[in-house]
Amino acid sequence: MYFIGIDVGGTFTDCVAIDKNGKSVIVKSPTTHGRLLEGIFNAIHLAAESFDTDGQTLLQELSQLCHGTTISTNTLLSKSGAKTGLITTKGHRDALLMMRVGRLTHPPKFGLQFDRPEPLVKRRHIKEVSERIDYKGSVVSPLIEADVIQAVDELAAEGIQAVAVSLLWAFINPVHEQAIQRIIEQRHPEIHVTLSSELAPFIGEYERTSTTVVNSYVALRLRSYLKNFSGTLSERGMEVSPLIMQATGGLLPLQLSMESPITTINSGPVGGAIACRELGKLTGQPNLLGVDMGGTSFDIALIVDGMTTVTLASKFAGYDISIPFVDVHSIGAGGGSIARVDVAGRLKVGPESAESEPGPACYDKGGTEPTVTDADVLLGLINPEYYVAGRFALKKELAEKAIREKIAAPLGMDAIEAANGILKVVNSSMVDAMRTRTIQRGLDPREFTMVAFGGCGATHASFLAPDLGIRKILVPYSDTAFSANGVLGADILRSFSVTDIFQPPFDADTFNRVFNQLDQEGRKLFTGVGIKEEILDFMHFVEMRYRGQFYSLEIPMPPRALTSADLEKALDDFEDLYERFYGTGTRFREAGIIATRLRSDCIGKLATPAMQLNGRGKSGIGRSYASRKVYFDGWADTAIYRFEDLLIGKEHEGPAIVEKTGSTVVVRPGQRFSLDEHYNLAIEM
Repeated sequence: MYFIGIDVGGTFTDCVAIDKNGKSVIVKSPTTHGRLLEGIFNAIHLAAESFDTDGQTLLQELSQLCHGTTISTNTLLSKSGAKTGLITTKGHRDALLMMRVGRLTHPPKFGLQFDRPEPLVKRRHIKEVSERIDYKGSVVSPLIEADVIQAVDELAAEGIQAVAVSLLWAFINPVHEQAIQRIIEQRHPEIHVTLSSELAPFIGEYERTSTTVVNSYVALRLRSYLKNFSGTLSERGMEVSPLIMQATGGLLPLQLSMESPITTINSGPVGGAIACRELGKLTGQPNLLGVDMGGTSFDIALIVDGMTTVTLASKFAGYDISIPFVDVHSIGAGGGSIARVDVAGRLKVGPESAESEPGPACYDKGGTEPTVTDADVLLGLINPEYYVAGRFALKKELAEKAIREKIAAPLGMDAIEAANGILKVVNSSMVDAMRTRTIQRGLDPREFTMVAFGGCGATHASFLAPDLGIRKILVPYSDTAFSANGVLGADILRSFSVTDIFQPPFDADTFNRVFNQLDQEGRKLFTGVGIKEEILDFMHFVEMRYRGQFYSLEIPMPPRALTSADLEKALDDFEDLYERFYGTGTRFREAGIIATRLRSDCIGKLATPAMQLNGRGKSGIGRSYASRKVYFDGWADTAIYRFEDLLIGKEHEGPAIVEKTGSTVVVRPGQRFSLDEHYNLAIEM
């Protein structure tokens, strides 16, 4: 019996495999763009070789396969989704197109220009129907079916593949949305339908509509991919159904994932956040700043007081999504990020990436643009002969040529100065992003331990931490595939919520009744897809805000029958959290506090074996095996270690480089490092 976690990145596909005894294997295989399944199965075959078996046997003996997919993410980024239509209440055709005001960009000569994404639905594909339900759920004006039939037929004639239905107050009473769905299924069953009342049952007309449209837009590509993925696995002998990682922080069975494709957006990086949370529990550190630097992006996740931070309203590719997602912030800064000199003679790095094909110039796969990885190789940070444990030999001369011709020559400097400039620019971008996620949100980064992972995270972390005042960095044992490890270690999870306006004084009986209803909904759904009730658990949350304000904060509640004292404490917890986010003195109980949403997370606890690392870190030579010149604003003799040679607890001084199977750990001068009892590399300033 084997357990596998897979995370498909822009450059590499990562795979973590564990057998029933806890023996673990971590492998990386280049992501095969346009044929992603090929890269996934290449990784599975590499894992099988480490278990002295073949890929088909491994699949046949699988107990669990967990997959973080980029399909929905890439569909939205590349604007390659379904041709989508929208049906809404008469008089509200332009609510989606107006969006929120957004931020002002460079004002043109006349008027103002706002930074808004291109709408996913063209205006002519937004159809209005006559109906009206009020805020209490009462039908004020019945649904005119003739309007619906005309709208649906017109959309079908336009070749619409997916329809989002978002009517006013449908989350209170969904009867009209459900009637529209029946008409579409009767007349045009080939059209995919998403109802706002099912996907996003909350107040906020624009956000609810935007969320529903995004789901419709990405649905068909994800469904096609997952069906192909599952079918290919079955053909190769796998008997269990795969579990798909969700941005909500857990896994879902295949069928449930296809019902809400939007929740797979950014699911891979969320795996990293889950792994950070579990690492914090293991090491007794409640506040962690996770930084995942891969080949294409740099992802930031915060663990505060031992919990992943959750955002109730987020943007992805500029589009508003209002589903509780684990808060992961991404920028285009990775090992494959392309460096260039712009028309003003300024050095820029990213967000464009060379990805795995053709890859950085040093990959010798046809890439000619200089990248961050090329700079790392030229500066001596990466050993070109031991990249991914020597499985990919890099060409230093090609890195030097690309940087010299594309960066150094235009800027009038030598190649080493140019490479160091690339390093400084990309590091500054990542530090700025981390400041945004911490300091600007009222969090002091000096109170956090940095967790560095991804193929490039450990290479750059020691440059980032000092600028934020962070004193300690942890590089996990499985850093190169840490997100895949988090995907494998996640539990099954689905959120259920009710939106209403709950006025103080809050009634415990009302809250208990609602939470019980939500819990029952979760039990019914999960047991209906074969998940045993005895593994189910629940977490409850109340969303609160000050009266008259738009933005809310979510407060965790005890997963039991609530009392009046619990609700009074929730008010205090809300104000404490509010001050933490918005500054001391911002609490103002006199304004009044209302609750706007009750949420229950239904969790299916999975029994995945833990990695057994016994024996590692106890028999190595405990010293470096070589040294080489590395550029740290000047050349320095640097000790080179192999990870398997380190001894637990033995401290070493920088500058140093530790070569791991899939990553390179850089320790700068003035820093020191050691291997802790959990096989993390701990770097201290």
